[in-house]
Amino acid sequence: QKGTKTTAIRKILEELPQLFERYEAVLFLDDDIEIDRVGVMRLFQTMKKYKLDLAQASLSADSDCYFDIVKHPPEGSAVCALTSAEIMMPAVSCRVIKEHGWVFKEGISGWAVDFLFGAQVRQRYGNKIALIGDVVAKHARSTDVACGAFYRFLREHGIDPNVEAGYIAWKFGVDDSACAISRHDQPLDFS
Repeated sequence: QKGTKTTAIRKILEELPQLFERYEAVLFLDDDIEIDRVGVMRLFQTMKKYKLDLAQASLSADSDCYFDIVKHPPEGSAVCALTSAEIMMPAVSCRVIKEHGWVFKEGISGWAVDFLFGAQVRQRYGNKIALIGDVVAKHARSTDVACGAFYRFLREHGIDPNVEAGYIAWKFGVDDSACAISRHDQPLDFS
């Protein structure tokens, strides 16, 4: 299908929502994220163990990422409470997909959709969002907002991810600043 990862997820949720019902959680990876099967399984096991609704693996030190916390979890933190998970690789519980999958209708680029997702999870379920520090993935390509293929595609279709993120932040009252994905000051809710 033509579009972005965000529009593809939206399309699946609209046309085949039952696809997700057989799973406890789903991992939405960008095409340039490298993670092995063992890492993926450990990510899902950790989500289940800590009853998380939104999580992501940490990124290797040589990965490009806007949010430094996902590259450098606090020392000794196998599981670190976050305010949200980055759109490049969120692992999402199926109850969240079922109740809050609508957030994928709010954007095309994915910018700020992740912040909105995090805000919805915390509002509905409490602090159940975490970085899994001992599962490491690699962002294989650098983020090139000037010349990268993804950002060229967006420009060709008249989409400015900064404007899209600002609109989502304004519409829903979510943070789209450099701190939008950061360590959460409250402990994780394991209930």
